[in-house]
Amino acid sequence: MSKSITYEDIINQLGEDIFALIEEFEEMMMNDSEVDISEITEKMLKLFNGYGRKLIEKFFRDKDEEIKDSPERLKDGWKVERNGDKKELVTVFGKVELVRTYYYRETAGGKEYKYLADEAFCLAKYQRLEPLVEAGLLDRAADNSYRKSGKGAVGDVEISDTTVMNKVHELEEDMNDFIREKRSEEEKREVSTIYIEADEDHVSLQKGENEISRLVYIHEGYKEDSSGDSDSDSKLKNAYYIAGAYKESSELWLEVADYLHETYNLEKVEDIFIGGDGARWIKEGLEWIPESKFILDPYHLNKYVHKATGHAEKFRFHLWEILNAANKDKLSIIFSELLMEAEEESRKKEVRKARRYIYNNWEGIKNLTTNNKAIKPSAEGHVSHILADRLSSRPMGWSRTGMDRMSRLRAFRFNGGDRNGILELIRRNRREKRVEDTVKKVAGGSTYKSSLTSALGARKQNIPALKKGKRNALYHIMWGASR
Repeated sequence: MSKSITYEDIINQLGEDIFALIEEFEEMMMNDSEVDISEITEKMLKLFNGYGRKLIEKFFRDKDEEIKDSPERLKDGWKVERNGDKKELVTVFGKVELVRTYYYRETAGGKEYKYLADEAFCLAKYQRLEPLVEAGLLDRAADNSYRKSGKGAVGDVEISDTTVMNKVHELEEDMNDFIREKRSEEEKREVSTIYIEADEDHVSLQKGENEISRLVYIHEGYKEDSSGDSDSDSKLKNAYYIAGAYKESSELWLEVADYLHETYNLEKVEDIFIGGDGARWIKEGLEWIPESKFILDPYHLNKYVHKATGHAEKFRFHLWEILNAANKDKLSIIFSELLMEAEEESRKKEVRKARRYIYNNWEGIKNLTTNNKAIKPSAEGHVSHILADRLSSRPMGWSRTGMDRMSRLRAFRFNGGDRNGILELIRRNRREKRVEDTVKKVAGGSTYKSSLTSALGARKQNIPALKKGKRNALYHIMWGASR
């Protein structure tokens, strides 16, 4: 597009093209009683995307010229190194070609080079996708393969699966902080009972190894349907999901503790239940959440009941009677009988394994069967729906970073995060990165401060994550001592 073209020229040409399109549509309707509406929308989309690209290219070119003519540029020591350098950027309108000027200036450490127009539009050095496109890709990638996410994301522009993967890897670990910041504006909720459920998904890595993605979700029980029944298909009340490949389970439980203290008036809470399969990392939550009670997942309990009675099904009903009554005295008797019934050593081994599991999780069984406030954990189904559907149900190999970020992205989505939320995350992270880079530059002894750099430094105080720092829940857990 020629430099001499003005915005008025573009507007006038757009008006002519719109009128020509209207005439074409009217002729189509006159000649055919039925017209597929997609024929109309496709032509409109092509027209407006074309003008969107023209306008972006002109915005950029004009800004580049404005910087070149600016006395501030000369005052700050920037000199032209090269004219007419081109950069291809994928926008929601399609690919655009940005023409800009390359500058340099002398510093104490040598020459510094920069595209000042790129900086003005907040474009990173190697950035090839605008944030709206990135947000759309990530939103699609939460449900689809990287390859499928890149195809058709922007018209006829095909974005490689490697590019989509890199964008997933670039996501910050603290995605859920965005959701928590939104919820922190609400008053703390007052409830009598809180339920925490936990489970894990085993994900295949690229080198044939397995990695565990952990899922914890907090809720207030089940919503009842119109008939008054509450079952596994009912939605959870105010559910909040946390997921990722946490190296230390303490990091996960600190995040759970933070969420509880930010969301609930814990002085009003009477019971907190932690449900799961009895894994050590899940029971560790009992140490982090004071006065919480463990509930054993009935899915896993049933599995071990079947292990114990596989060779003697006549005992199965009696074993369930003992478990439902939480009668520990009779438990040892029935396991002795089951061992006597087992003729093969392999069967005896299964009985002993089941006995050990049941004894190790006895408190969880007792709470499940005798506490009327307890509900049956359903973590197995939630892991399948939230994690496995994307991570492990199809044959694929993940990197550790990719698996972790995808787990967190899935949790973010189930917490209500959408494309707009992802876009805000991308913008916020880039603002923070620019502030950090500015601070490093100033701390490194540079005397130069452009108007843009100054503005970013001033805005640092308005970025919540930088202002408050990373939260730590250690000081929170003391609340339990006063209950």
